[in-house]
Amino acid sequence: MKEHEQWMMRNYSLAFGAVTLRICLPILLMMGLTIVQALALCSWICWIPNVVGMEIYIQSQYGGMLSKAKGDDMRESLNA
Repeated sequence: MKEHEQWMMRNYSLAFGAVTLRICLPILLMMGLTIVQALALCSWICWIPNVVGMEIYIQSQYGGMLSKAKGDDMRESLNA
């Protein structure tokens, strides 16, 4: 269940990229970029900070990428 919760939080952070885009785009346009330049840059800026921030939060709260899910079996076999 924790794995599902973590993936839903990642999904929310990606969906929130639409909000970040609407904040970022006017700022880039006010900085003097053309609409094409601003959209190209904003298409990356709008979701990367959200995903990175959420991943940092997940790692701090759950202590692992999938919190002791599928990856543990693989790690144990590699360490053996």
